[in-house]
Amino acid sequence: MDTLAAIVLIIAAVAGWTLIMRNWRTAIYMLFCFTPITGLVVAALQPSPLGNLARDAMIIVPLYISYFLTRRSTDRAVVPIAVTVPALALALIVFIQVAAQNTDNPAVGLVGAKVWLMYIPLMIIGSAFLRTRDDLESMLRTIVVTSWLPLTVGILMWGGAIAYDYQKSVEFLYGEYARNATQGFVAMKVGTTTLYRIPSTFQFVSQYAAFCQFMIFPIIMLVRSDRSKKWRTFGYVTLMLAILAALTCGSRGAFLFLPFIFIMLAVLRIGVRGTPSLATALIVIFAIGVGALYFDQSALFDHVAELSESYGEGIVIGGIGYAMETAGLWGVGVGTSTIAARYVIDASQINAFFSGTIENYYAKAWMELGALGFAAVVLLLASIIVTGLLRLPRIRDSQLRDCGIAVVAMVSFVAFISTRGWALDQDPFAYYYYLFAGFLFKLPYLASQPALNRSVQQNTLRNPLVGGVRAPGLRMNRF
Repeated sequence: MDTLAAIVLIIAAVAGWTLIMRNWRTAIYMLFCFTPITGLVVAALQPSPLGNLARDAMIIVPLYISYFLTRRSTDRAVVPIAVTVPALALALIVFIQVAAQNTDNPAVGLVGAKVWLMYIPLMIIGSAFLRTRDDLESMLRTIVVTSWLPLTVGILMWGGAIAYDYQKSVEFLYGEYARNATQGFVAMKVGTTTLYRIPSTFQFVSQYAAFCQFMIFPIIMLVRSDRSKKWRTFGYVTLMLAILAALTCGSRGAFLFLPFIFIMLAVLRIGVRGTPSLATALIVIFAIGVGALYFDQSALFDHVAELSESYGEGIVIGGIGYAMETAGLWGVGVGTSTIAARYVIDASQINAFFSGTIENYYAKAWMELGALGFAAVVLLLASIIVTGLLRLPRIRDSQLRDCGIAVVAMVSFVAFISTRGWALDQDPFAYYYYLFAGFLFKLPYLASQPALNRSVQQNTLRNPLVGGVRAPGLRMNRF
């Protein structure tokens, strides 16, 4: 690890802890600002694994401590019992499995437990964070503004790949780490089109692709709820940018998932007595149309169709079957199918130690936690979706209801793509999923708190970056 990078990391950690311990809300904005530079931090600290732990050590851990110690009566968290019970059941199963695990390396179980449970409490944090409409607007503006860094860098990398040189375009930002970030500079030919693996400012293309897909949801929330016309216009521009970034990141799944996301959003909006937004529809059609000009559309459609069929047979159904057959009723141990656990064992022992890596989150649950753990995971994800659907009609404000629809679509999308990947094990869904679920639980309460709105407005500072209310600065009354 470079000495300068280590010094910068230490200074950032001290500053972060200081601000967060003064008021836990600061950590939410730090999380939004840190996510777009995750890959750059990891690359700067290579070969040390500290880069992968920086977010948790500098933001998540102090956030939990500060919330526990400094929360006030206005920091009301609303997490339904229907969600709390399966979350606690999953935690209990993980703890029992770790305690009973018979292995020469207990660190594997601890890493596995961290991956399963670390971010679930963000549901409480997200719910407590939203006190007023101003909190919602400031949060959405911040996450949309900060998304421009990875989105524009990714598109520029793609432009450099097709107009100049793929390898040099990525190495310009990542240097020697570029080979890892692109998984060996993989470029796939589909018909007359070449799909380049573009990492942007993330560790891998899969994380960047997930970020592009995730950003659709908060952007939709902003364009449907922000009270400023200028910010709504900015949101539409960012939506087009996110679609183009998703189409050019080199992930074949994006060509399947983007239409799925917008169809799901439209269906949900119709289902709660609304109509799809014409402006949003036009932006989506235009952006996809512009992106499609570069691609061999016929060959790409055939390739994605074949890929979908292969995923269905080999990963979705085959993954569950393999896990049930291999792990039996009780599973083979926490962490034994978790990619991050490989950092805590010798490289020569990886093949012998691990039970097998399955690109199916539910199959991984059965493999590591057995039938009971699998059931707890399914119930937890399903309960969040069902609770969201039941709460949507309770949101009287149509704009806030559109925000709820976007979050329900997001958690449903994650449940779907988890059949063929580890969305909840990787950035950014690993933590944004639970944070936004907490936002969803609180939305029905926002429109009915005018007195609290006035009280909070009198004791908050304006965010110079995005306007509205921000997390407290160096001098600010705590709540």
